[in-house]
This record gives sequence, structure tokens and C-alpha cells, in this order.
Amino acid sequence: MKFSRFFELITAIWANKINQRRDPEVTIIIHSPGSVGVTPSVEVESIEAGFDWSAGQVLIYPAQPLTTLTPDRVADITTSVRKGQSRHAYEAYKKHKAEIATAATEYSKVAGQRDELLIALEALSAACDTGERDRDGKQSGVVIPDKHAVWAAREAIARVKGGIV
Repeated sequence: MKFSRFFELITAIWANKINQRRDPEVTIIIHSPGSVGVTPSVEVESIEAGFDWSAGQVLIYPAQPLTTLTPDRVADITTSVRKGQSRHAYEAYKKHKAEIATAATEYSKVAGQRDELLIALEALSAACDTGERDRDGKQSGVVIPDKHAVWAAREAIARVKGGIV
């Protein structure tokens, strides 16, 4: 926006008699999608004419940084940048850390299922063992498994498969 257009808009706002009586605050709106209530904004601290590389510009300085990040996130990112890291690297680190936590949770779940299956299979193996051995040490005789051990093994397998028996 050019300064002449800015000046026209300010003049139009000031021409309204209601605004002349109130002396309204000058603020800058912060983009915050999904917010409810008053429009989020930051007060203007000062307005100056630019010089050197900013010549030909009017610089508006907000009273606070224009960001939707929390102060803690800003501090974390600032610390990260001082260490030579970028914000993108910090965001990637946080994403990777969350993925590791998810993987650890999945691993413990699978390990629990593995242990449950191992216990059920050991019980089934013990139930199927007749105790009779031939000369080579192999089991001999008719195997009649304990029905409780068979059903316990089937239920453990079904839980791991998601309820399919």
C-alpha cells in the first residue's frame, strides 16, 4: 500500500465524528484462523520513515512480535537459531521425537502380544506332551491335548489378530 492511500484511509476514519471523540487505538491484526471472540491484534509502538536500504518506505513497529507462536516456542526457536540450527530443523526434530515416542508405544504393545502368545503356546505344548518317550527322546503315544490350553492359545492368537478366531 502506498502512503497516499494509507493517508486517505486514515483521513476517512478520522472524519467520522464518533472516532474523533474516542481517540481510537492503532493496532495491527494478527492472522489467527479459528479464533473466537475479539480480533487478535498488537498495538503499534511507532511509525517512522525508512532510510538507507528501507528508503521510500514507512516502517510500522509493533509493540510485540507479530506471531501466533507461544512465548515458549519463540524462545526455543531463538535458542535453536543461536546454536546454528534453523526453525525447520527444530520442527523436524520435534516431529522425529514424536515418531520415536509412537514407535516405542507400538513396540511395547507388540512385545506384550508376543509374550502373551509365547505363554499360551508353552501351555499348549505342555498340555500336548504325554510324557512318553522312545529311545531317541522323541515323544511317543497318542496326544490328547487339554481343551483349556487349546482354547487359551486360540484366544491369545485371536486377540493378536484383532478378534478373529
